[in-house]
Amino acid sequence: MKNFKLLLLVIPLIFGLGYIIGSSQSEYAIYNLYRKLTTPNAAPKTLPSPLTPTQKAEIDVQIQQQYQKLLSQQQASEQKPSSKEEKQEMLDHALSELDHAEDEHDREVAVMTLGEMSGNQAKLGLLNALQDTSGLVVTQTIRQISKWPNPSERIDMLLAALQHPNDEIVLETLLTINLVDDKKLITRLKQLTKHSNPEIGDAARLALNLAE
Repeated sequence: MKNFKLLLLVIPLIFGLGYIIGSSQSEYAIYNLYRKLTTPNAAPKTLPSPLTPTQKAEIDVQIQQQYQKLLSQQQASEQKPSSKEEKQEMLDHALSELDHAEDEHDREVAVMTLGEMSGNQAKLGLLNALQDTSGLVVTQTIRQISKWPNPSERIDMLLAALQHPNDEIVLETLLTINLVDDKKLITRLKQLTKHSNPEIGDAARLALNLAE
């Protein structure tokens, strides 16, 4: 983790120094420093003189890509729970935020956390989130339901969303459907083609076209 943090501090400095200093020799030194940090056993690399704009751009892209890779790795290592206890703690916190947080953005984050979980508690949490007063939270909930990893549970959750009394939620749910291979879902979609809201009817017919 310390190496991650060091590299995340140093790489942006390396990236900027090439523009500030400008000379070819400085660019070589900066590039080789970057290679030394990211690949300690690499031998210094000789670059042609002077660097062309294309070569400079390639170096910049490599540095940016490495920086983004390290940043992603650090975020993943910090956020990914390492034990059942930590997973349960994250789940409990998300459910609590969903029930009690006043800020809709906090509740939206809670929904996103539940979407990365599995099991009945997370599933019920998402179903309850469909009743949230915030459109932001409900939209995020529908997104998480649409990518729920268990196919059977995902269908049940989609069906629950398609029974919602709010037309906008039903319509949003229909628009997330990209696979129709379940008889119960097909039956519900056929019912919705006759909905009094023409947008829902059209979206249901569009979804039915995906039926296998």
